[in-house]
Amino acid sequence: MEKIIKCIETISEADSTVLIEQELLSLTQFFDYDFYLLGLSVPESVARSKVLIYNNYPTDWREYYDNNNLANVDPIVKHCFENTEPIHWHQKWTPMVGHISSFLKWLIQLMPRISACRSRLHQG
Repeated sequence: MEKIIKCIETISEADSTVLIEQELLSLTQFFDYDFYLLGLSVPESVARSKVLIYNNYPTDWREYYDNNNLANVDPIVKHCFENTEPIHWHQKWTPMVGHISSFLKWLIQLMPRISACRSRLHQG
């Protein structure tokens, strides 16, 4: 838990994108994940916000995800837009089943493309 808190503090005080990305990668490795994505909405004025996205997903996947508007069916994105708290999977599972089901249908259709992206990653 101490490592997580330290990473979050470092990210919140970071003065460079390099430091933010290093800490995000450190957290990703700590949780034994392959990829991370952090999206932030930073207010620029009362009417406008700037969106910042930090991620290490393969470019092909991000382009496909964005070009096909998968954020519109992604249950995690939906949760993040509607909540400021973390996802507690044991509490959220039942209400999210419908959203997860539609997202999984998308993923099943995308599996060949995801596999191709992963193959290119491991070859390079």
